[in-house]
Amino acid sequence: MKNLVFLLLSFVLSTSAMGFSANEKKETHVLILAGGKGKRMESSIPKVLHELNGIPLIDHVINLARKIESNSVSIVTSPDLKNDLSGKGINLIIQDKPLGTGHAVLSARSWFEDKKGDLFCLVILHILSLIH
Repeated sequence: MKNLVFLLLSFVLSTSAMGFSANEKKETHVLILAGGKGKRMESSIPKVLHELNGIPLIDHVINLARKIESNSVSIVTSPDLKNDLSGKGINLIIQDKPLGTGHAVLSARSWFEDKKGDLFCLVILHILSLIH
């Protein structure tokens, strides 16, 4: 396997323009996108299960979601990773056909469409190979 650098990408989908007052504490929800196989990593281990400092990348992301004291956390993943991620104590949303990041968010739509506040989408990206 190559030595790799990862970037945790976060983007926020806010519903704050939908009638919240400035004094009202908004809810925070986290959607972790963890369905990628990591083909570009040239490894048989899925990207989110690779370790950084002895801890799987997905656990770093889950720990981040817990630290921000979100109201709810879900992971969108592929059927292949269901068993690996089921013991994490997080709601799993299975993306039957992995068709990319946008489709992963759409796969979770029924989970977040009734939520109020901010939705943080956390994604682990493989951005650079250091050694070829």
